[in-house]
Order: sequence, then C-alpha cells, then structure tokens
Amino acid sequence: MLQQRMMNQMKALARRARLASASGQPLEFKLSPEESAALAEAIDEALAEDQSWFWSEAWQEGERASEADLAEGRYQDFETMEGMLRDLLPQYRPA
Repeated sequence: MLQQRMMNQMKALARRARLASASGQPLEFKLSPEESAALAEAIDEALAEDQSWFWSEAWQEGERASEADLAEGRYQDFETMEGMLRDLLPQYRPA
C-alpha cells in the first residue's frame, strides 16, 4: 500500500515536471520526508548500473556539446538514410 502511494506520488511529480518543461516554467515543489525518500529511491533505480554510463562525466560532456551544436544550428537534415551514409562515409556504396 505504501509503495503504491509513493509510486502515485512519483507519477504526479513527473506530470508536474513535464508540464513545467512544456510551459518553459521552472519546476518548484516541496517534498515531505517520505516523498524525498521516494524520489531518492527512484533516482537510485534510474541510475542503476546498466545506465550509469550515461551519467559519466565524459558522456555528459558529449551531451552538452551535442545540445550546443543543435542550439547553434550545427547539424544537417537528410531525406534518406542513404544520403546520410553517403555524407558520413564517402566510400559508401549501397548494396
């Protein structure tokens, strides 16, 4: 029962975060000790070993660089996968 209640609270927090993000507003909320513990547990689970590579400093540096490239328009759109491969791999020859 307690676990279900905490899960419902986490879902409500996630909904609030999505709404805040969509509206461009900062997300602000106060957590009870129980909510804080549930959030910490959820974060720990999200950072499980199989996903820890994503949170490494090296990977996060690449994420920040990618986001900066996108924001500055340093990217190219392709109509097809073949067009992208030709651009990336000049020696590419479709089968």
